[in-house]
Amino acid sequence: MRNASTAPVSVPMAALTWLLLAVLWWGAWDHRPLARPDEGRYGEIAREMAHSGDWITPRLNGIKYFEKPPLQYWATAVAYQTLGEDERSARLWTTLCGFLTLILTACLARQVGLGPAGGLVAASVLAGSLYPALLGHINTLDTGVAAFLTATLSCFLQAQRSPASRRWMLLAGACAGLAMLSKGLIGLVLPGLGLMLYTLVNRDLSGWRRLHPGLALLACLLVAGPWFVLVSWRNPEFPHFFFIHEHFERFTSTVHRRVEPAWYFLPLLLGGLLPWTLLLPGALRAGWQSPPRNGEGFRSGRFLLMYAIGVVAFFSASGSKLPGYIAPAFPALAVLLAQAALAGPQPPLRRLTFGGIGLGLLLTVAGLLLQPNGLDRMLGIPLDLDPDMVVPYAALAPWLMLGGAAQLAASALVPLLAQRQRLLALVCLGLAGLLTAGSGLHGASAMAGFNSSLPWLQASHLQGTALATALPAGSRLFSVGTYDQTLDFYLGRTVILVDFLDELEFGLQQEPERALATEAAFRATWGTQPHDHALLEPGRFAALQAAGLPMRVVARDARHVLVSAP
Repeated sequence: MRNASTAPVSVPMAALTWLLLAVLWWGAWDHRPLARPDEGRYGEIAREMAHSGDWITPRLNGIKYFEKPPLQYWATAVAYQTLGEDERSARLWTTLCGFLTLILTACLARQVGLGPAGGLVAASVLAGSLYPALLGHINTLDTGVAAFLTATLSCFLQAQRSPASRRWMLLAGACAGLAMLSKGLIGLVLPGLGLMLYTLVNRDLSGWRRLHPGLALLACLLVAGPWFVLVSWRNPEFPHFFFIHEHFERFTSTVHRRVEPAWYFLPLLLGGLLPWTLLLPGALRAGWQSPPRNGEGFRSGRFLLMYAIGVVAFFSASGSKLPGYIAPAFPALAVLLAQAALAGPQPPLRRLTFGGIGLGLLLTVAGLLLQPNGLDRMLGIPLDLDPDMVVPYAALAPWLMLGGAAQLAASALVPLLAQRQRLLALVCLGLAGLLTAGSGLHGASAMAGFNSSLPWLQASHLQGTALATALPAGSRLFSVGTYDQTLDFYLGRTVILVDFLDELEFGLQQEPERALATEAAFRATWGTQPHDHALLEPGRFAALQAAGLPMRVVARDARHVLVSAP
């Protein structure tokens, strides 16, 4: 068997694989509290959109927020109106887009010639890679844009092989428009960069012959253009901020203060592909050596390689870096990894086994170290944890060890199955990786006291009443010198920001009346209306108390102090 990707796949096995992928993927779609800042931010913008009825101008805490386009806000607002406002509704779009990306990755694999077996393995590789599996269940915009960019690539590759290339490029343009509505101009830039790199490296213009750029661009503008026109008409300040500040200046400068070294994404990429990382050299080689897929000499596998390299290189050159930026590269890399895993008469047993065992041992040891008086004490290397983090990490530890056990068990199966049942071995390893990620996500609920306001708001204070219901309706709630993006979502209301700008600086420049710029302004208005409350960090509370501001402590913990005016 020279190439296992050409082996037939039975309908029952394909159906069972997709069923298990769906069960494990959606099994991680749970009610763990939203984490700050991203999950709270995007959940709250959609909540305010659903309540205000303004689907054009996004707002965070009632303040204009133009950093990102609205597609995910729209989808989440619809989910709130249909299913109710909770964590599952907030994460529904991300989880749905993540599963859609698995399907689209299987389509990509078949379009580069891997066949049904290759499609199953590519989807399993993506689902079982640590970073895409985790990111696909976190409420950020990265999974959505990755889904629509993958759809754009799939339509483009289909156009390279189909007589109906115009129709497929129209669809590719529409998908690029949805990617633009997800996260901006990268919806056009990244596919275009991939094609340009392919053209330059191969000195081959065949990829442009079926491109139909006018039709594709028209479809893209018809999908994305109306919102950009409407938001600019209602908010004349939008075009300069969004296109110049959020795109050009974000890329060419450090104005966003997210400065990282040029190699920043390399460890994220290598760690995020676990347990498949050791196959990466073979995957890059397989992509480069991929044969032409049409009579004009276009090499789909090599194009995916150039696209993935282009995504990583583009964001590595940017002056602003965040971990989720390279999410669009993972589906293409999953296809190339599947190609490497299936090629040749002998499967890459050692590399697959070592990758899985390495990840399994890493998670198991981490879990043992986080146990109270556990392995760290035995080894004489006690972890330097904040006192209030000991219990949360101890609750997370069993979930890490469960994920580690799943990896170790699957890695033990690989050498037993791979000689005769290579497809089954690879699918099992992918399912184990997805189970590992799901275990970590379920365990993340233990960290909510550290990264979410929900546990604190649910805590009891005077007479056992939860804080979230203790604030009188219509009372003012000030947030002094701080802003927790999950607070608005769980309270179902906005707060009055005091002496805080950060990501809301541009919006407050447009509408300064929506916040108090200084602590002095807060002092002047504090207590002038009934039932005034304020949320402060302990240091700010101590400073105001020392300055003589009249306050009554309602509740406090290590990170929050809630006070009311006497």
